Amino acid sequence: MAAFGWSQGLGLTEVGPEVGALVSHATLEFLRGLLEKLTVMADHRKAALKEDCWHSKSRSHTEDPQLLLLKQRAKEMQQMEQAQVQQREANLTALAAIGPRRKRPLELTEGQ
Repeated sequence: MAAFGWSQGLGLTEVGPEVGALVSHATLEFLRGLLEKLTVMADHRKAALKEDCWHSKSRSHTEDPQLLLLKQRAKEMQQMEQAQVQQREANLTALAAIGPRRKRPLELTEGQ
């Protein structure tokens, strides 16, 4: 069998098929081990992310009651402001549909 590129650097001119099979097997085992380690690392990261999500969710359920009350009041005020804006818009639309205001003629008084 012809020599591999790496074997020529070592001064070897010919390499037997067993050497190629051995190098191939060693490379395969090395990559398999590396893949297993990466899989374990990925599983640990997934578990850590899940824990963090659960931790964040549990913290959000135990918020300060005063903060919750302030949030509720702010939401109510925002809804009231939104309702006022809608009412103003509805009034302007109704006035536009009616048309411009006309001044009523002055009525003559009976004395004149």
